[in-house]
Amino acid sequence: MTLCDHSYGFFSIVLTMTV
Repeated sequence: MTLCDHSYGFFSIVLTMTV
């Protein structure tokens, strides 16, 4: 897992919680 993938996964979770 690269740092980019980890950041994308975290952003995805935050986006889901926001919506």
